[in-house]
Amino acid sequence: MTGATGTADAVDAARPRYLVLKVLAALLVGIKIWSLLAVNLVSDEAYYWMWGQHPGLSYFDHPPLNAWLIWISSQLFGHGILQLRMWAVLTTIGTGIIFWNWAKRFGGDDWEGIFWRSACIWLAAPGFGVYPTFATSDHLLFFFVLLSGHFFINYLLAVREGGSPKLLDLYLGAFFMGVTALCKYNALFFGFALLAYILASPKLRGLLRNPHLYLAALLVAAVGSPVLIWNISNGFASFEFHLVSRHDAGFLHNITARHIIEFIIQTALMMTPFGLAGIVACALRPPNEGFERTAWGLGSWSFWLTTLFFLIVALTQQLFPWWNMSAYVLLMPLLGKVMRRAWVFWGHIALGLLLSLFYVYSSSVFPLLNYIDRPDPTRERYYGWDEIAAPVEAAVAQYNPDFIASTKWEGASVVGYALHNPDVVSISPRASQYHYWFDKQAREARRGQSALVVVQQGWDLGIAEPQFEKLTPIGEVNITRGGHHMTDYQLYLGEGFKPSY
Repeated sequence: MTGATGTADAVDAARPRYLVLKVLAALLVGIKIWSLLAVNLVSDEAYYWMWGQHPGLSYFDHPPLNAWLIWISSQLFGHGILQLRMWAVLTTIGTGIIFWNWAKRFGGDDWEGIFWRSACIWLAAPGFGVYPTFATSDHLLFFFVLLSGHFFINYLLAVREGGSPKLLDLYLGAFFMGVTALCKYNALFFGFALLAYILASPKLRGLLRNPHLYLAALLVAAVGSPVLIWNISNGFASFEFHLVSRHDAGFLHNITARHIIEFIIQTALMMTPFGLAGIVACALRPPNEGFERTAWGLGSWSFWLTTLFFLIVALTQQLFPWWNMSAYVLLMPLLGKVMRRAWVFWGHIALGLLLSLFYVYSSSVFPLLNYIDRPDPTRERYYGWDEIAAPVEAAVAQYNPDFIASTKWEGASVVGYALHNPDVVSISPRASQYHYWFDKQAREARRGQSALVVVQQGWDLGIAEPQFEKLTPIGEVNITRGGHHMTDYQLYLGEGFKPSY
């Protein structure tokens, strides 16, 4: 009997620990890599590529960090989707390192299991797994909130435990909080959460008498200053856009349940209902003292402040669920300890896998809803960007227009990216970054000239018609997959440009 038991123990010792979780993590990483390499170009990514070809302190729609990084990768590695999205690889690796560090600090004997569970939960949530492979600002915001929070938590933990806090942790936390301000404007809520946590905690309130806290706040402002300088120079255009002009007439006035229900459902699809329930349970359940309690304190304040704000706004205005995704970031490394029930964990993994596969397949191979004759206009527009370059170049060679334009910023960006031409412009009166590159003076300089105008299906040709003396159709590019029509691009020759705005 002793020999048999010894053999069984030897087999157990040789078996890799957490093998199922490691295989699952590898599968989820594989889906993320598939998304990175295969998902078709999204117009937002092409727009940010355009930003990167016109370096500036900041931009109309968003802060500048994403554009700066795209400019760097374009200069170092050339033109291509992988070069565009390569920074998402680095932020994913950085996120894994922080998850690993945190699990070791609060996980006890099961720290490795907590790490692998948390990593799988993160990767299975579409909002943190496959979606942030886009070259947008979201993956940058998630990572730098986590990194800034890491250093602030180190500092606050030492203060709470009466130790000797390291000023380096405080100032690194402040520096990277400033970097979050260069990612997206909703990083502001992270700063509010830190202040609220300090004010609400008797053990931390004494920091309000510490001059280093105010010097750290100045460092945050200094790092984020390009955004403020750009806005001061441009009449606070970004702030006016996000706070006023992008909202409909009912904003903060007409209360309706529809928007808030849509917001919750869409958030559940980004997080899975199991993951969202895990976040809420985590935010309601304070752990014991130590690193985990401090991380929970900052993370729960971030979650409640940001989420309650957007829920209130959603009473009157349609919102996008990714506006609130950064609110969950600091609690995600704790979920490997919170979501321990098998049906909750595996429910999240199974549903997250299905949603992720649906998204990646529909965005790279064929829109799955089309198999049941249901249109999927969002995914259908992803197709064909790589097929328009040759027809547009042929039209340019034949007609020799003075410039190339589109009737929306989306079209101008996709055509510009496909042609590797940063001089393609949008002639839409709708405010966008193009109004700063193709401003009134530049438009007047083009008066009377000819343009090749590219219009994607469903875009308003009426935007172009009043701006030319003559508008002649000269070609069409039909995009199909598997015998199904996806979208099409119409080419027009515009003669006698007469800007109308």
